[in-house]
Amino acid sequence: MRARQQQPSGFTLIEVIMVMVIIGFIAVSVSPRMETLPEVRAYYASHKLRSDIRFAQMLAMQTGSSTRLVFDNPGDSYSLERDNSGTWTAMKNPSDREDYEVILNAEPYQGVILSNVSINSNAMLEFNSEGAPFDSAGNALAEPSFVELNSKIPPLHPSSDRQSGYCHAMK
Repeated sequence: MRARQQQPSGFTLIEVIMVMVIIGFIAVSVSPRMETLPEVRAYYASHKLRSDIRFAQMLAMQTGSSTRLVFDNPGDSYSLERDNSGTWTAMKNPSDREDYEVILNAEPYQGVILSNVSINSNAMLEFNSEGAPFDSAGNALAEPSFVELNSKIPPLHPSSDRQSGYCHAMK
């Protein structure tokens, strides 16, 4: 009877090289995505701002009282307020019942800044009880009004559809 030959255990040099090449391809394909993380955060923040503009408008129409977004350019933040019989009070965030304030350049928006705000030359966007957008002086929203987050993404241009009154926050 013949004795069986034991096969050596382990990996060949070719197998080890192939695994290293595959790991290298994965690393190269993932690294560009890591560099775009600030742009992803800016994109997410612009969508948040867009939805907050629509939220303030819809709440004004539902409650029959004026609402507004107040932008704090140096503080990289904005808040939502409601007219309470002539006194502006902070709106409550529906998700946590805290004052509705969005702070940029902090988690989850680290690296996102409020570059420029120009809504009829001031930093407030107000909606009346019908949902029509105005500036803080009560003037109808005029073009060009914009809110710019970082300089790498297109600014949002709040404007009103004359037929529907819907406020669009367009790129």
